Amino acid sequence: MASASNATDLELTHTVDNMIAVVQLRGHLDSNTQVAAETYFKMVVTSGSARVVLDLSQVDFISSAGLRAVLTLLKLVKGSHGALAVCASQPPVKQLFEFSGLKTLFLILPTVDEGRAALVARFG
Repeated sequence: MASASNATDLELTHTVDNMIAVVQLRGHLDSNTQVAAETYFKMVVTSGSARVVLDLSQVDFISSAGLRAVLTLLKLVKGSHGALAVCASQPPVKQLFEFSGLKTLFLILPTVDEGRAALVARFG
């Protein structure tokens, strides 16, 4: 498990199992944490994990800057011929994806296990 923490209220960790990285965020994903998140996402993907499950179960706030960080992750995985599953969002975060119109760009699933299963089914 790798981790990075930021004094600005975001902790990022990830594990890799069966070529799928599960990236867990804890805290706020906003303009104060966007760069740290994007840097971490880039590290995960460039280290060989183009299939990513983004666990948002412990994220209680995402701003528009935070959404840009998630879009950056999507671009990184697609550029590496992978896929992204956004999982376990709390209701306010889920609503942000719906209201922003970005819901159609993402594979959004209720649990991390469902996200992992969807990526396994897609890539074998």
